[in-house]
Amino acid sequence: MVQQGQIIELARCGRDGERLWAYRYRTGGRDSKRVQRGGFASELDARDALDRELERLRRERRISRSLTLAELVEVHLAQQTCSR
Repeated sequence: MVQQGQIIELARCGRDGERLWAYRYRTGGRDSKRVQRGGFASELDARDALDRELERLRRERRISRSLTLAELVEVHLAQQTCSR
């Protein structure tokens, strides 16, 4: 089971004083070890890296990606808009 993970702002700053971001996730639920990777220049960079890593883990473990409720609603609304 791969959780969704989270994006965090690091307490330390980069060389030029810019904010740094990281992501972390657990691969086996609450009791599993937490993996954290950091040093990203922006929150968006950290989010993209997390998404790529989670997708890689899903493929590696052959876990199908199910839609979240928000994604399901978005798909449904897009279908309704197109069919009118």
